[in-house]
Amino acid sequence: MDRREALKNFTLLVSAGFSITTLGTTGCRSGSEREKGAAFNEEHENILAEIADTIIPDTDTPGAKKAGVGPFIVMMINDCYPESDKKVVINGLNEIQGRSKSNYKRDFVLLSLADRESLLKKMEEEAKNKNEVSKDESKGVSTQFFTLIRELTLFGYFTSEIGATQALNYVAIPGRYEECTILEKDQKAWAI
Repeated sequence: MDRREALKNFTLLVSAGFSITTLGTTGCRSGSEREKGAAFNEEHENILAEIADTIIPDTDTPGAKKAGVGPFIVMMINDCYPESDKKVVINGLNEIQGRSKSNYKRDFVLLSLADRESLLKKMEEEAKNKNEVSKDESKGVSTQFFTLIRELTLFGYFTSEIGATQALNYVAIPGRYEECTILEKDQKAWAI
């Protein structure tokens, strides 16, 4: 995915009314309730960082990994999502690591960007096809996994300091509000 595509997806995400309710919040939970069930390990966190960096790689601006999107995703899922979503993500990460080892004989984090893209695209396509044929997503990676990780990657990147100030056009103290602005060719979109 190139930078323009990521920016377009982020704009659609924000304009579609991305709010705290779409984050899957389940109300107040005590710390002990959050810690029950599945937990991310260091391998999961590293894989998430590489997936985010595959979605938004380094170009003329730093990518998602340098913006700290991997730890952001872990924090968001731990603090804001129900246990069922956390299990979906952990199962997806385990599946990606297993597929990487069987197809490439290497850990996912050691693959080249091209190999990571290829593996993720293939798995996402399989999940979409499986979802169209059957609603049973108990095995393998679900489309929910890919949607969740993509949305959190875009949200985390474009709300980070790097994303807001280097990938987007950022003004710390904006001037007057202009409801309709025409962007010049190659001009960055404005940070929200």
